[in-house]
Amino acid sequence: DVVYGVAVSTSSLIGQMWCSLELGRNALARGDALTARRWFREFVALCRGTGHGRPLALGLAGLAIAEAHLGDGAAAARAVEELRAHGRDVVELLRVEQERGIAWALAATGSP
Repeated sequence: DVVYGVAVSTSSLIGQMWCSLELGRNALARGDALTARRWFREFVALCRGTGHGRPLALGLAGLAIAEAHLGDGAAAARAVEELRAHGRDVVELLRVEQERGIAWALAATGSP
């Protein structure tokens, strides 16, 4: 949270973007899907606002997982739909996150 605060106070949108992704991941790890959803939404908005398209897939995948944990299969499916339409994969090292988002959305919509 401290680094995020520094990013906001110095108007570093890129810093704010990456911090929001990590804060979303941390919230999921703690089992706090509601907070995770908020952070992933912020990350997605910042990716769009700064023109950083490639990492957008990470935020959409995280959003799909958070929505699935919250029991909103339709919202999880929408995040995955946008992820697939996005057309830009994440770096191979992080591809597992993208695949986890897709898997959670499928499970949340009854297609495990």
